[in-house]
Amino acid sequence: MKRATSQGLMVLSCASFLALGIVTASVGPALSDLAQQTNSDLTAVGSLFTALFWGSLAAQGVTGLLLDRLGPRGLLVAGLSVLGLGVLGMTLSGSLLLAVGCAALAGLGHGTVDVTSNVMISDVFPQRRAAALNWLNMFYGVGAFVGPAVAGVALRLWGKAVPALWLGAGLELLLAPVFLLLVPARQGAVEKGERAHKELLLSPLLWSFGVLLLVYVGVENGVGGWVSTYLGETTTMVAADAALVTSLFWLALTVGRFLATLLGVRVKAVVLLGGSLSIALLGALLFVAGQGHVGLSVAAVIVLGLGFAPIFPTAVAMATAAFRQAPGAAPSVLVALGSVGGMVLPWLQGVLLLKLGALACTLVTLGGVLLMGGCFVLVWIWNRKLA
Repeated sequence: MKRATSQGLMVLSCASFLALGIVTASVGPALSDLAQQTNSDLTAVGSLFTALFWGSLAAQGVTGLLLDRLGPRGLLVAGLSVLGLGVLGMTLSGSLLLAVGCAALAGLGHGTVDVTSNVMISDVFPQRRAAALNWLNMFYGVGAFVGPAVAGVALRLWGKAVPALWLGAGLELLLAPVFLLLVPARQGAVEKGERAHKELLLSPLLWSFGVLLLVYVGVENGVGGWVSTYLGETTTMVAADAALVTSLFWLALTVGRFLATLLGVRVKAVVLLGGSLSIALLGALLFVAGQGHVGLSVAAVIVLGLGFAPIFPTAVAMATAAFRQAPGAAPSVLVALGSVGGMVLPWLQGVLLLKLGALACTLVTLGGVLLMGGCFVLVWIWNRKLA
């Protein structure tokens, strides 16, 4: 592929991930607006999160299979369009049922764009997959910062946060026709039969990657979701300061992906992944040891963010390279497993924090990092066998 086209696809994909982050992070600030608009309470309108999740999970489970047969162009255009229209429909719905249905459609688009973009960029930059995917996913984090900021400005100016959702949705809809023009037909598509996908699902390497990402997404979201509560219960920090530490975690994650982009062109992906897990282990140990200590706890959160940052994009890059016979199906399975972890483990961590105390919460993080380390060893072994 020509360099100009490759760079153009990267720019467009980064823009779409920026919009994904804006949309995802803006739903929370806009919940009060959506509840008022649909004549619902906050508890009921929280079902929008569930609809978004299940829609995304459903798309992630099948997108890879379609991608291996159809290529990314049609899937990207469809995913961006469905995501944008679903978000707009959700913000304009006058009933909760209609809003939930639109949220599910938005989730389908989200999952489709997520998987397709990661696979396409991995294919476009085969010599530096890890660096390219870390760069791409960094923009999701940037969007996650921009979204709440836009929502805050909109609340001050107009008393509503939904303009932040309109911004993300509008950007995705604007990008759809540009992708249609720029992405070559069947770029990255391969003709594969059922045998290749069956062999994929029986691969120990795939499931080693899968468990690693299931645990990673769960632990990452668990830390991001519960750290402010944890700090409020174990230290003297006020709620506002604890919330700021949560922002520091996501900032560290974004910075870590930027650094991984620089390192990804100099070191092998397996070295980058191993180094990331080592930093995450240090952060997890600090998390356990620093209970009740403000400085150590904040340091632990920052180190965890830096260590976690490259894990997802680097693992997806390695899996795409390892399963060249099914470059779409493999990441699709992994991203779907990650979503399952994101649903289950934060809930478990919250239960343990509230029922058994803060130490149990930190031990879940440490145990998760150790389990990821074990999966990394298996990945390294199976990669060597296949080499």
